[in-house]
Amino acid sequence: MRKLLLSLLLLCPLLLAHPLADAGILGRGDTVTHDDPAIVLQARSVAKQGDRMEAIAILEDYMADGGNAELMPWVAIEAGEQRRLSGDPTSARVHFERVARSYPDHPSKDAAILGLALLAFDAGNASGNTEATLGLVADDIVPPTMNADRYRLLALAAAHEGSDDVDALVGKALAYGEADPATASRTYTALQHLVPENTAVPDAVDEADGDVAALNRAWAALRAADYERASELAASLQSTFPDSEYIHEATWIQKRADARDPYDNRRIGVLLPLTGKYAPPANQLKEALQMAVEDSGGAVQLVFRDTEGDPEKAKALFEELVLSDGVAAVVGPLLTECAVAVAPEAQAAHVPLISLSQASGLTLDNDWVFRTWPTAELQVDGLLDYVMDKQGMTTFAMMAPDTDYGRAARDSFVAGVEQRGGSVTAIVMYDPTQTDYRKDAEKLGRKDYEARSSELYSLRKEAEERGDDPSKVVLPPTVDFDAIFLPDSHTRVALVASALAYEEFAIGNFQPTKRAQPVPLLGLNGWNNDELYKRGGLYVHNALFVDAFYGSDEQVKGWVEDFQNIEGRSPTVLDAVGYDTGRLVSVASRMDAAHRDDWREALKGAQVSRPVSGSTTFDDEGELKRRYYVLTIKRDRGIRLVDPLPPEPEAPPAP
Repeated sequence: MRKLLLSLLLLCPLLLAHPLADAGILGRGDTVTHDDPAIVLQARSVAKQGDRMEAIAILEDYMADGGNAELMPWVAIEAGEQRRLSGDPTSARVHFERVARSYPDHPSKDAAILGLALLAFDAGNASGNTEATLGLVADDIVPPTMNADRYRLLALAAAHEGSDDVDALVGKALAYGEADPATASRTYTALQHLVPENTAVPDAVDEADGDVAALNRAWAALRAADYERASELAASLQSTFPDSEYIHEATWIQKRADARDPYDNRRIGVLLPLTGKYAPPANQLKEALQMAVEDSGGAVQLVFRDTEGDPEKAKALFEELVLSDGVAAVVGPLLTECAVAVAPEAQAAHVPLISLSQASGLTLDNDWVFRTWPTAELQVDGLLDYVMDKQGMTTFAMMAPDTDYGRAARDSFVAGVEQRGGSVTAIVMYDPTQTDYRKDAEKLGRKDYEARSSELYSLRKEAEERGDDPSKVVLPPTVDFDAIFLPDSHTRVALVASALAYEEFAIGNFQPTKRAQPVPLLGLNGWNNDELYKRGGLYVHNALFVDAFYGSDEQVKGWVEDFQNIEGRSPTVLDAVGYDTGRLVSVASRMDAAHRDDWREALKGAQVSRPVSGSTTFDDEGELKRRYYVLTIKRDRGIRLVDPLPPEPEAPPAP
């Protein structure tokens, strides 16, 4: 087979000069001259700029519209070639076979046969006849990219056989490859070991640009309500670029297009675990959202769906809300597992998701995902703004539960402190399932009795001189920090604080020795419960912590009273966040956005007057910017406000 191919190579000049003589199409001495139609040149120009899918669309639209019949075979050949180059052999074969069948006496038939031969090589199933075809078709009746690829194959075969024609074939392959950057790059890479020295290296080509262009066209067709075209383009992207990072988006475009993309800018989906273990907080949020919508005029329709806390069910319900209910956006989910499952769907579907989860990094690189819940990371920033920027603290210790929440709080705290020029000198992560934290407190105090034996000896001697029992003397904790950060719930904070006091940390109003300097405890909104004052006692006095809601603030008292009258209970931060979330989506819905893209922009700019959870607007990462209350615990007075919030300016009236 290789010898047959080599013999054909040796006859190349003659065969290429008169490729169709034996077929009876040309007489001896005749030549084929083919000037490429303008539509073909336009498509090649577009493909050369990196948008091969647009080039295909230009050619196939021309054919579908019934263009010039005389040009049709050449347009079909070019369409097949562009399909081949895009990695879509099935569509390319359809074009080539149609030309070969419909134009049996036309020069384009031989171009089609060459195209089919190249497809066979691409698939790795070339035969002897297929190899022979490479040398039997004239250069000037096939696209330059076909010539580049066939001469690349011929050059490799000639090199294998030791033919003297290698340099000439390599030169032809490189010359024809210049017509298309991707082809030039591929050709040079394959023939690099055969390329003469000082040959210019083609610019590297990132063919991923093709799938980006294809994706953009599919989204544009969907926005224009051209559902058939959007579905076709999305399907083509999936088959042409099976390894593209945009496959998930393409599948969602196809789903939305096939469902005729229902959309109502006033309809908002809500995903919450309304039954099961987390039903109580979920139903609190449901009531707060409904109250907010009613207070905002009631024009928004909330469509609730029960996730039951199941991530897979949450994904299925999200799809139902988009494709069947036509919601403009979705609020939720609440649980981390469900939010992590749904967020990628919202991003791929281009549907705004307003999450209520604390899942770390949920909005990062997801420009269709927003969040209104005050995460640990955001609370840490609010806390450090006060204790470092206003109180001048610079060094800290930390005890935290070894959980996802505790680790996220730890990482955010360390990063925030260091960013502000401070340091964290000691960190202890404890098991949250235990009830005795004295060993962890001892570890924080760095009570190494062996290393500090001389210090212990001196302390016991001083006690003996005072008439005290030296056996009861213990090492004091090493305190080289300004405060201790405890990001945990109020129930465990009380236990940890008791353990710290046992190990003689001077915390709250507890002073183990006259010389001990008090070290304040710091926390987040898990502390904001009156039970902490009762359980923690004097150990938690004067602690500092932050929250997005404080019901005794003059700015929210009116809303608190209304809430109590309607719901029969005092609101919590959960209710406040849910209420502000409902008002934000109501503001965005009143903008009458024609598409979800416009609805998302409306949400980005949404602002409500007199927020009850300190919220203002979304930042560039989709997190809700808010002002945090700094709270403390006072003897006989309980939780009190330390740093009042400035009055919130009135938001401009919604159009």
